[in-house]
Amino acid sequence: MAKRQFSCEVTRIDRFTVEIDDEKIDEAWMADFREEFYEFYTLEEHAKHIARSRARFGAGFIEGYGQPFEEGQSGGEDCSIKIIVDDEDNDCEIDVAEITSYEKKLIDVAVKEIERADVDTNWGCY
Repeated sequence: MAKRQFSCEVTRIDRFTVEIDDEKIDEAWMADFREEFYEFYTLEEHAKHIARSRARFGAGFIEGYGQPFEEGQSGGEDCSIKIIVDDEDNDCEIDVAEITSYEKKLIDVAVKEIERADVDTNWGCY
């Protein structure tokens, strides 16, 4: 029996409210953050990164920020970051198409070209 492959494009919409305590996440804190992590200069950049991490990896520890407080948890009054889940995963669409043998060959050729060129294949969203 032959193995069949399918290309699946998943589109989901998550909505979060990210609260940042600007008395704790101040310019000095951001300067320290930039030395270790990313070149973020605004609270908006931090909020975007926090929301992206929450959407991709779920609730939990976020490198550089620690464990954000989430609505519904106990405690957290002293947290500098709070995530409120406004809407998560409710709008999810999936488009599926079978990959033909011709498309598979094209993908294989592209992968070999990338490997041959020794290109970094870590295509993260950061």
